[in-house]
Amino acid sequence: MKKRSAKRKEIVVTGLVPPKGFFEFMRYLARKYRVTFLAPEMSYLKIGAYRETLKEMGVNFIEDAADGRRFEEYVKKGGSRIEAVVLMPQEYSSINKMAKVVRTMLPNAKFVLFAEDLPFGARDTRAPHGPYVAFLDAFRAKSLVDCSFADALIINGNINAKNLKRELESTTVLSYGEFKELASKKSVGEIAEPRKKNGLTSIIIPCHNKLEFTRKCIGNVRQYTDGPYELITVDNGSTDGTREYLSKLEGTTVIRNEKNEGFAKAVNMGIRRSRGDYVAVLNNDVLVTPAWLGGLRKCVDSCRSIGLAGPKTNNTFGYQRIGGAAYSDAGSLSKWAQAFNMMFWGEYAEVFWLTGFCILIKREVIKDVGLFDERFKTGTYEDYDYCVRARRKGYRIFCAGDVYVHHHGSATFDKGGYLKLNMQNKGLFEKKWGKRMYEYVVHGSNCTICR
Repeated sequence: MKKRSAKRKEIVVTGLVPPKGFFEFMRYLARKYRVTFLAPEMSYLKIGAYRETLKEMGVNFIEDAADGRRFEEYVKKGGSRIEAVVLMPQEYSSINKMAKVVRTMLPNAKFVLFAEDLPFGARDTRAPHGPYVAFLDAFRAKSLVDCSFADALIINGNINAKNLKRELESTTVLSYGEFKELASKKSVGEIAEPRKKNGLTSIIIPCHNKLEFTRKCIGNVRQYTDGPYELITVDNGSTDGTREYLSKLEGTTVIRNEKNEGFAKAVNMGIRRSRGDYVAVLNNDVLVTPAWLGGLRKCVDSCRSIGLAGPKTNNTFGYQRIGGAAYSDAGSLSKWAQAFNMMFWGEYAEVFWLTGFCILIKREVIKDVGLFDERFKTGTYEDYDYCVRARRKGYRIFCAGDVYVHHHGSATFDKGGYLKLNMQNKGLFEKKWGKRMYEYVVHGSNCTICR
């Protein structure tokens, strides 16, 4: 019997024990899997019924281990057969650390959240749309847990699982009853497969001269883009060899303009030719980094109401800008960005606007909001304008704080031309939305909700 048990796949469970449903859930898992419970530093878990009851079920009970460091030690000792890690959302402090460990050390393991009723901080039934919305707000916005971590969310309580399914498109949401029914036929790993298949992303890059920037930009896109994508370039009347370079690219849709039609119009031309479920707009003076697209996709898919997402960078305005980036060339940029991703993994912030050097937009947002306003001509303020329009339609805008993209900044403008254009488009923005909106967008606090 021991030999047969050792061959079973393992499920690791950690977090504070919910008041109801925990033992039933653990007993069910122990019938099919080798189960290990990593207990937090809570004295009442070290004594009495919890420890003894779990041991009677055959569960491996490890004390003072519910944190990223101890879990990492446990995995190193022999976690090759771990199929899934189950977290109880009431234990907020360790979940972010655990998530990083799971994704880096166990890339093939599934991440499951097991929620009993409403977690602490989410019991406000006066929320506009009822308690399940308060539950989501606690998960995604109040320094607790973000459901986008999870491959599956199992609900054992009063939360309306059907509503959560509609809200969390990229996460499998099951009531406890549904989970038990499926688990009798499938493994936890199979149940936790995302319900939403990876769709195509259309990457649109407008270009106007600056061939070397364009060459490096497209090189990084091809090297570091994860997931299916199509590449669309729009040449705005380049005269420095850019047109010839683009014409030789394989697997690329090339749109040519005889003159510089402006950034907004070029993007719109690309959108009209695009086929993807998502549209990524890139300046030709950016360098994307490993897993950049997957990170933005994960952010924008973490909640149905999120419509746009953008990364952190070295050269922009507002919340997206960070200082002190420690890299000197393309090689060190890649390594630095990967370390940045691990350090800030899963840290998202809701913002009022994103700058247009790199924006990911859901297709349904474009269908609802429309194309970019071409009155902003060559560039600047068309990104702010689009964000205002998207927010007025009810879409939320997020910065993926774990994604880093290098931005040279205004590569196609000379300094005097940029300032002149910026003032013209500022006037247009104020005329369209009012000076008060301009003051709020440009000088106000951009970050509204941080996790």
